Amino acid sequence: MTGVKQWFRRLRGRSPEGEATDGRAKLKSGALGVSATFPEAWPVEASFKNDGFVLSDPDHGVNWAVVHSPFPMNLQSDEEHLLEQDIRDAARVAFDAEVRRSSAEHPDEAARSIGLPITLDPGWSPVVDLRHTALDGGPAVLIIHRLAHQVGNEIVCGRILIPTANGVTELECRATDTTSGVRQSLVLVMCAEAGALRKTASPVALHSFFDD
Repeated sequence: MTGVKQWFRRLRGRSPEGEATDGRAKLKSGALGVSATFPEAWPVEASFKNDGFVLSDPDHGVNWAVVHSPFPMNLQSDEEHLLEQDIRDAARVAFDAEVRRSSAEHPDEAARSIGLPITLDPGWSPVVDLRHTALDGGPAVLIIHRLAHQVGNEIVCGRILIPTANGVTELECRATDTTSGVRQSLVLVMCAEAGALRKTASPVALHSFFDD
């Protein structure tokens, strides 16, 4: 079960340096241990070494990514609870990393954002769904988690981890929404009516009023 966090964060730290491989063709042929086909009309946004690549689905406004790792992952172990905790911990780390990245790239927006990081609430998790499933009779793990949950910056990822004979293949779908959600908008209205600064309105404190 080592390497789960690395798989989970691989795209965030991956560099396009080195010779890119044709991961899309390998995925289609089954060379990555699993076979999947994406519409040919979807353009490849980036290709990386180790068979990783990113596709864009312009019709639905989402990005797809495929990552292959040579490290094995045993989903039939009696320690699956440790794997699930690793995934939840990694989702929290990835969420916090995205907050820092977004704040660094958009300091003006960060200054206007409300409150403290919601991950300071130990009872809140970016993981929306985590379950064991099966694909063609083989085990897999399905994960849906938030990568960003801020005013004007909502990112939700769906991931499926598929153990194969030569490692693990991960398929990710990522959707981004730059509009403010109902909960965040109501929090801002409440703060404005109270004459409070936005930065004093902590989503950690107010989250329970607007549970998802």
